[in-house]
Amino acid sequence: DEMIDGDKPFDMTFTFTSDDESYQAIEPMKISGTVKDADTAEIFVSMGDAPIVKEGSSDFVTMSLTLSSKPTAAVDIAISVTDETEIKASKQSIRFNTNSWNSPLDVLVRPVDDEIVDGNIKSKVVLKMTSSDKNFNGKTQEIEYTTIDDDKAGFVIESNAASFPENSGSQVTMNVRLLSQPTFDAAADCY
Repeated sequence: DEMIDGDKPFDMTFTFTSDDESYQAIEPMKISGTVKDADTAEIFVSMGDAPIVKEGSSDFVTMSLTLSSKPTAAVDIAISVTDETEIKASKQSIRFNTNSWNSPLDVLVRPVDDEIVDGNIKSKVVLKMTSSDKNFNGKTQEIEYTTIDDDKAGFVIESNAASFPENSGSQVTMNVRLLSQPTFDAAADCY
């Protein structure tokens, strides 16, 4: 039935009819049981790609979200991330109602290029449901992502001249640029 409505007891009575006299004497049979409710209050997350994104790229992962069963009221899902220096979600919230609960809503997860050599970092997209439907209200789901670091330590020297004559008194301007943001002060000596 696609709704969380609990276990339901049932009674069934079987009666027999037949032109065969031996079957005409069979008494009706009553069977009782319980239909177990298999519906759950969850968020189904479908992704075409693994939850891996690479810094410095236009990569993204699409999460298609639906509910696992029909709610009795609208379900709002707040979307947050555990480390905004690594990933960003395209939406902060989405809403499913009693008619759209199984229509996928997409959220894009993109990498943040932090320009810091910090290695591959794991972080999570957190989905938190609120609803007047008590089955869904307060439930949280987390999806772990890995951000592949594209930064490396190093520097580049840029100059306004490729060469100059010895003892000419000429000046050459050199700019030193770091390839990534250091986590501590960095200095270069020239001698």
